[in-house]
Amino acid sequence: MVEKIWEPPLLREYINSIIQTSDSGYLVAGFGQDTLYGPYLGFLLKVNSNGDSLWSKYFKIGESSTYFNYIIRSVNNNYLILETTDSLSPAYQVFTKCNIVQVDSIGKILLQQTLGDYGDYYPLSKIVLTKDSNYVFIALQRDSSNLIKISPIAQIISAKVLDFDANNISGTNDGGFILTNKLNSSEITLEKLDSTGNKQWSKQIPFNTSDVRCADIYQTTDSSYVQQVWYSQVV
Repeated sequence: MVEKIWEPPLLREYINSIIQTSDSGYLVAGFGQDTLYGPYLGFLLKVNSNGDSLWSKYFKIGESSTYFNYIIRSVNNNYLILETTDSLSPAYQVFTKCNIVQVDSIGKILLQQTLGDYGDYYPLSKIVLTKDSNYVFIALQRDSSNLIKISPIAQIISAKVLDFDANNISGTNDGGFILTNKLNSSEITLEKLDSTGNKQWSKQIPFNTSDVRCADIYQTTDSSYVQQVWYSQVV
């Protein structure tokens, strides 16, 4: 059940993802609060090419807070949102549910699908379009990083346990994927997968600090990679 909430601008707003639209504008996804102690709501903000606001919509999915984590253009020219919501299990325990939400160009919900059961998957990365027109992302399941592949209608195709704590993924020029490791580590792990999720190689890059934090990774036109990192250093 999806409940759509239309509100004035939220008291607090946090942007998680932004994508350019076919009209050269931008669609922004995030979450926020409309009251100081109220639950979080997912939101979409549409702006034109000059950054002027055209519309905004607010969403509540499930019993408690809703978080829009990442947005990507779908294979049918709509938009797919990786969303999490806090929900109560039948035993009245709070769990995080992972949902896929598809919206059209004006923010109308076309699809909402929960992946797994209560607390099964907690998304760690963005969504990546695969060469066979499906999607993959990294999710935490039972304390392990998993590569989750879903169909355009948000059905799970496969869930593969990764051999390290990955939390970032990007597509590569050959149709495969490049993964990087969990936050707060003294080294960066890079792992290359082929298009079916099988490991091709793995590399470790050491840092002289224990607080390296990985952001996004991109493949360049010369087939090299650029990894965004940040870390704290005492001067």
